[in-house]
Amino acid sequence: MSDQRIWTAVIDAIKTERNAMYFYQRGALRMSDKRARAIFLKLAEDEREHAECFLEIYQGAEIPDLTAQLQAQDPASEWMLELEGLLDGGFADVQALQLAMLKEKHLERQLRQVAATISDPAIRTVYEVNADSTRQHFALIETEYQRLTGRQ
Repeated sequence: MSDQRIWTAVIDAIKTERNAMYFYQRGALRMSDKRARAIFLKLAEDEREHAECFLEIYQGAEIPDLTAQLQAQDPASEWMLELEGLLDGGFADVQALQLAMLKEKHLERQLRQVAATISDPAIRTVYEVNADSTRQHFALIETEYQRLTGRQ
Protein backbone atom coordinates (compact mmCIF):
# COMPACT_ATOMS: atom_id res chain seq x y z
CA MET A 1 0.00 0.00 0.00
CA SER A 2 1.44 3.39 -0.97
CA ASP A 3 2.13 6.13 1.59
CA GLN A 4 -0.79 8.14 0.20
CA ARG A 5 -3.18 5.21 0.53
CA ILE A 6 -1.93 4.52 4.07
CA TRP A 7 -2.45 8.18 4.98
CA THR A 8 -5.98 8.09 3.56
CA ALA A 9 -6.74 4.83 5.39
CA VAL A 10 -5.47 6.28 8.68
CA ILE A 11 -7.53 9.47 8.29
CA ASP A 12 -10.60 7.38 7.46
CA ALA A 13 -9.96 5.17 10.49
CA ILE A 14 -9.64 8.21 12.77
CA LYS A 15 -12.91 9.60 11.41
CA THR A 16 -14.68 6.28 11.89
CA GLU A 17 -13.46 6.00 15.48
CA ARG A 18 -14.57 9.59 16.10
CA ASN A 19 -18.01 8.86 14.67
CA ALA A 20 -18.28 5.74 16.82
CA MET A 21 -17.23 7.78 19.88
CA TYR A 22 -20.01 10.31 19.29
CA PHE A 23 -22.49 7.53 18.58
CA TYR A 24 -21.79 5.99 21.99
CA GLN A 25 -21.69 9.32 23.81
CA ARG A 26 -25.00 10.42 22.34
CA GLY A 27 -26.59 7.02 22.80
CA ALA A 28 -25.50 6.95 26.45
CA LEU A 29 -27.39 10.18 27.07
CA ARG A 30 -30.62 8.44 26.05
CA MET A 31 -30.10 5.09 27.77
CA SER A 32 -32.57 4.42 30.56
CA ASP A 33 -30.67 1.41 31.91
CA LYS A 34 -27.70 2.49 34.05
CA ARG A 35 -25.54 -0.50 33.15
CA ALA A 36 -26.19 -0.09 29.42
CA ARG A 37 -25.38 3.63 29.75
CA ALA A 38 -22.09 2.82 31.51
CA ILE A 39 -21.16 0.40 28.74
CA PHE A 40 -21.84 3.00 26.05
CA LEU A 41 -19.70 5.54 27.93
CA LYS A 42 -16.87 3.00 28.21
CA LEU A 43 -17.14 2.24 24.51
CA ALA A 44 -16.98 5.97 23.71
CA GLU A 45 -13.71 6.21 25.63
CA ASP A 46 -12.36 3.11 23.88
CA GLU A 47 -13.16 4.65 20.50
CA ARG A 48 -11.23 7.76 21.49
CA GLU A 49 -8.27 5.57 22.41
CA HIS A 50 -8.51 3.80 19.05
CA ALA A 51 -8.34 7.17 17.29
CA GLU A 52 -5.21 7.98 19.30
CA CYS A 53 -3.63 4.69 18.19
CA PHE A 54 -4.27 5.47 14.55
CA LEU A 55 -2.87 8.97 14.92
CA GLU A 56 0.29 7.63 16.54
CA ILE A 57 1.05 5.29 13.63
CA TYR A 58 1.21 8.07 11.09
CA GLN A 59 2.79 11.29 12.24
CA GLY A 60 2.61 13.03 8.86
CA ALA A 61 2.24 16.79 8.90
CA GLU A 62 -0.98 16.44 6.91
CA ILE A 63 -2.90 15.02 9.89
CA PRO A 64 -4.29 17.64 12.26
CA ASP A 65 -3.92 17.08 15.96
CA LEU A 66 -6.21 14.58 17.64
CA THR A 67 -8.25 17.21 19.44
CA ALA A 68 -9.09 18.90 16.14
CA GLN A 69 -9.97 15.54 14.59
CA LEU A 70 -12.24 14.57 17.48
CA GLN A 71 -14.00 17.92 17.69
CA ALA A 72 -14.96 17.85 14.03
CA GLN A 73 -18.32 16.13 14.43
CA ASP A 74 -19.87 14.70 11.30
CA PRO A 75 -23.66 14.64 11.69
CA ALA A 76 -23.89 13.04 8.24
CA SER A 77 -21.77 10.03 9.24
CA GLU A 78 -23.39 6.64 8.86
CA TRP A 79 -23.05 6.08 12.62
CA MET A 80 -24.88 9.29 13.50
CA LEU A 81 -27.55 9.01 10.81
CA GLU A 82 -28.52 5.58 12.05
CA LEU A 83 -28.59 6.77 15.66
CA GLU A 84 -30.73 9.74 14.63
CA GLY A 85 -33.14 7.27 13.07
CA LEU A 86 -33.47 5.58 16.44
CA LEU A 87 -33.90 8.90 18.22
CA ASP A 88 -36.60 10.01 15.78
CA GLY A 89 -38.46 6.72 16.01
CA GLY A 90 -38.58 6.47 19.78
CA PHE A 91 -35.28 5.45 21.31
CA ALA A 92 -35.08 2.12 23.12
CA ASP A 93 -32.00 0.69 24.85
CA VAL A 94 -32.41 -2.70 23.16
CA GLN A 95 -32.61 -1.14 19.69
CA ALA A 96 -29.50 0.94 20.39
CA LEU A 97 -27.65 -2.19 21.47
CA GLN A 98 -28.77 -4.03 18.33
CA LEU A 99 -27.55 -1.17 16.16
CA ALA A 100 -24.26 -1.03 18.06
CA MET A 101 -23.70 -4.76 17.49
CA LEU A 102 -24.26 -4.32 13.75
CA LYS A 103 -21.93 -1.33 13.62
CA GLU A 104 -19.17 -3.10 15.56
CA LYS A 105 -19.40 -6.22 13.40
CA HIS A 106 -19.18 -4.10 10.24
CA LEU A 107 -16.27 -2.05 11.64
CA GLU A 108 -14.31 -5.16 12.57
CA ARG A 109 -14.72 -6.47 9.02
CA GLN A 110 -13.53 -3.13 7.58
CA LEU A 111 -10.50 -2.99 9.86
CA ARG A 112 -9.46 -6.53 8.96
CA GLN A 113 -9.90 -5.85 5.23
CA VAL A 114 -7.67 -2.79 5.40
CA ALA A 115 -5.12 -4.62 7.57
CA ALA A 116 -4.85 -7.33 4.93
CA THR A 117 -3.75 -4.73 2.35
CA ILE A 118 -1.05 -3.06 4.46
CA SER A 119 2.52 -4.25 4.05
CA ASP A 120 4.02 -2.23 6.93
CA PRO A 121 3.86 -4.61 9.91
CA ALA A 122 3.56 -1.85 12.55
CA ILE A 123 0.63 -0.20 10.81
CA ARG A 124 -1.02 -3.52 10.05
CA THR A 125 -0.73 -4.46 13.73
CA VAL A 126 -2.55 -1.30 14.81
CA TYR A 127 -5.45 -2.20 12.52
CA GLU A 128 -5.48 -5.79 13.76
CA VAL A 129 -5.37 -4.75 17.43
CA ASN A 130 -8.25 -2.35 16.85
CA ALA A 131 -10.18 -5.08 15.02
CA ASP A 132 -9.66 -7.37 18.02
CA SER A 133 -10.87 -4.63 20.35
CA THR A 134 -13.88 -4.08 18.11
CA ARG A 135 -14.69 -7.78 18.39
CA GLN A 136 -14.53 -7.40 22.19
CA HIS A 137 -16.90 -4.43 21.93
CA PHE A 138 -19.34 -6.62 20.04
CA ALA A 139 -19.14 -9.31 22.73
CA LEU A 140 -19.69 -6.76 25.52
CA ILE A 141 -22.69 -5.25 23.75
CA GLU A 142 -24.09 -8.69 22.97
CA THR A 143 -23.87 -9.69 26.64
CA GLU A 144 -25.69 -6.53 27.64
CA TYR A 145 -28.31 -7.13 24.95
CA GLN A 146 -28.86 -10.63 26.28
CA ARG A 147 -29.21 -9.31 29.82
CA LEU A 148 -31.83 -6.78 28.82
CA THR A 149 -33.81 -9.15 26.62
CA GLY A 150 -33.44 -12.25 28.78
CA ARG A 151 -31.97 -14.13 25.80
CA GLN A 152 -28.98 -16.43 26.08
